[in-house]
Amino acid sequence: MPGQAYPAAPPPGGYAEVQGGGVGVPANFGLRFGAWLIDAILIGVITGILGAGIGGFGRFLGFLIGIAYYSYLEGERGQTLGKQVLNIKVVDQNTGGNIGLGKGVGRYFARWISAIPCLLGFFWMLWDGESQTWHDKIVTTRVVVA
Repeated sequence: MPGQAYPAAPPPGGYAEVQGGGVGVPANFGLRFGAWLIDAILIGVITGILGAGIGGFGRFLGFLIGIAYYSYLEGERGQTLGKQVLNIKVVDQNTGGNIGLGKGVGRYFARWISAIPCLLGFFWMLWDGESQTWHDKIVTTRVVVA
């Protein structure tokens, strides 16, 4: 009937409903791995140069740069350089917005938990219904196509 309101159609298959009303297409494993590889090479080169130049303190400084890189870029902008290149973004699963610096730091360290049991926490997204890794679940984030 004209003028009658109908409920919105559900999102097409392959989409993930983000609590708070936003909808995002989950980034697949290949995109996430590619972004990680770009970022790991970048941070690895910086850490390697610092380590070669000033030894152990340089490697520690590289570690701190890595924390700052991931925490700030994912927290405040939603994208590291690798994620920008591959057009994916980290969002808060409750709001669909940026996760903020605090969750960015938490997400960085939660990656270690994902890595401890033979990287199982990273591969978890392959069979998880929400396409989330353990570190996504710990800090309530999602990685979606930007």
